Amino acid sequence: MKNVILLLITSISFFGNSQAIDLNTIKVNGEIKAITTLKELKSKIEIDSIISVPELMDMSTADSLIYIGNSYFEYTTKDNKCISASIDFDEKINSLIIGRIKLDKSTSYESLKDNYPISCSELKPMKVYNDSKNYNVCSIPIKDSEKNLLCFFNKEKLIRIEL
Repeated sequence: MKNVILLLITSISFFGNSQAIDLNTIKVNGEIKAITTLKELKSKIEIDSIISVPELMDMSTADSLIYIGNSYFEYTTKDNKCISASIDFDEKINSLIIGRIKLDKSTSYESLKDNYPISCSELKPMKVYNDSKNYNVCSIPIKDSEKNLLCFFNKEKLIRIEL
């Protein structure tokens, strides 16, 4: 019995870690790396605005937010890094590719659950500050990080991703 429990715990740990997403495999609109430079970002897509990080986001280590449509990248001047932080699928950013998996506003919860059965085994309700929508969220771990990729669903369709 003790060996069965140990095997079960080991299997859960292995499969849980195998579902972690490698940030290096993420591409916004199929061509923009999740972590890139400002110059590279500007060469790939038109930037709508660059603003200082609002006081409300005082936990952020970024200097600026770079808006592209309703999505934004966090920019750190010191490192010259733009990190995809919030993706709202719209006319400017319409997809996120993770390895071989394409996510967009037509992605259903069931299809994401098929690819990440442990991480997305259930949806949890979540409210977002200053947003009237009711979201359900699943959380997928990011490899070698304490962070998670949060997938926001409304009416069973993926509409937003937070890194």
